[in-house]
Amino acid sequence: MNNSGKAAVLVKPKKEMPNVVIVNDDIDIPLGKFKIVYNRGSGGHRGVESIRRALKTEAFARVRIGISPKKKPDHRLLLTFL
Repeated sequence: MNNSGKAAVLVKPKKEMPNVVIVNDDIDIPLGKFKIVYNRGSGGHRGVESIRRALKTEAFARVRIGISPKKKPDHRLLLTFL
């Protein structure tokens, strides 16, 4: 996983970069949720960092899929009980 950049070097022409989409797991997002980001840093994800270094750019789309088993509390629900 931390060497994902080895596969990313298959994208040679820079004009193809807008068509690159990286899908990765993210512990900071609740299970079943996802976020789509473009031209952002790795956020500490070593596999994404490997891809960024191999492509020498951050100009690609990422689909961050949540894997956090913990549900974040719904604060609106907590306020109704107070």
